[in-house]
Amino acid sequence: MILTPKQTKALDYLQDSETKELVFGGGAGGGKSALGCYWITKQCFKYPGTRWLIGRSVLKTLKQTTLQTLFEIFKMQGVKPHQYRYHQQSNEIHFYNKSTILLKDLFYYPSDPNMDELGSLEITGAFIDEAIQVSEKVKNIVKSRIRYKLDENNLIPKILYTSNPGDGWLYDDFYSPSTNGNLPIEKKFIQSLLPDNPHVTTHYKDQLIELDEESKQRLLYGNWDYEAKGKVFPITKLKRYDKYSVDISTMQKVGWCDVADQGDDYLCLVFGAMAKDIVYVFDAIYTSKDDESAIPLIIELLEKYNVNIAVFESNGHGLAYYKGLLKTLKILDLENKTELFKKWKSRTEAWPSRGNKHSRITIQAETNILNNFIFATNGSVMYQEYIKMLTKYKYDKSVKQDDAPDATAGLSILSQKYN
Repeated sequence: MILTPKQTKALDYLQDSETKELVFGGGAGGGKSALGCYWITKQCFKYPGTRWLIGRSVLKTLKQTTLQTLFEIFKMQGVKPHQYRYHQQSNEIHFYNKSTILLKDLFYYPSDPNMDELGSLEITGAFIDEAIQVSEKVKNIVKSRIRYKLDENNLIPKILYTSNPGDGWLYDDFYSPSTNGNLPIEKKFIQSLLPDNPHVTTHYKDQLIELDEESKQRLLYGNWDYEAKGKVFPITKLKRYDKYSVDISTMQKVGWCDVADQGDDYLCLVFGAMAKDIVYVFDAIYTSKDDESAIPLIIELLEKYNVNIAVFESNGHGLAYYKGLLKTLKILDLENKTELFKKWKSRTEAWPSRGNKHSRITIQAETNILNNFIFATNGSVMYQEYIKMLTKYKYDKSVKQDDAPDATAGLSILSQKYN
């Protein structure tokens, strides 16, 4: 295999004694998957008896794409069929020297919030392909499992992420700090683009040129900062903070809940901590689950954060939902001999939202949220999904899922009343 200069640089990082996490990403066709498969293959042969993970958000897609690239790398490197065996049922590849590759589904399933299967693994290193599709929590679980046979092989924990541009933890933890020189020494970022890979057919570039502008900016030019025209909350315009670097314990906590109605609606409850004119958004509930399953979580977080005031939008199904919350609190009091109903009856309210929803969202965005709201960079899976949906909303209303921006606009109105 003839490596490109960018792949060679990445491989140097993957074999040094200080780099623990590397993002190799940017445009399509930059040789991302090939690099990951080459590195894992090399490690398996170099360190007998070690165990390596190749993961992607959906196992079926991994088998259709990344696994096929891995088999191509085997051919290019002269790996013979008798030197390994692919077990399709267990999704494992066993080599003659006792090394193993585990093929893993890295999708976050709410039914398994602790990712018990991943949590029981012990691996030597990991390659996550298309990491932008993997949640931060799952990534952290994989990272925590890298400890198998490290000392006896004089290795340090290493994990490679390959991805096209996007927002979320890849942008916040790698791309953004790499642009201003603040990337920690144990983390590396390499931008790889189509022109960096001489092995890609010229027809592929022609295909990318014909894409819509947003896709072209991401996949052809590898533009991490490009914002689709007309976004109300562009990810690059949101003010961000590390939740563990700001003490919100003495601040007044507020929350706004946009209750799910029918169809594709989501329940979105956003929590903020107020410090003068600034609101630190620190968590959110974002779920399509029914009333019975969401209400206990709402009560749990109201208690956990000791929220001073939480407002439930009473339009549509909202008022009935709020009454259902109070009813649940009464039942809990009877069962557990607590006084939750009294406490949260005084700290929660139901308000109707007036006027046009879209106008309310855009006005609050321009006059308050983009200027005075600071959003945590780290948080739960629901919080990350909330940020994702908030930053998708557009002025032309082409994005129909408006629960995240609507709840944020409500929080903005609430904060201005109580600030």
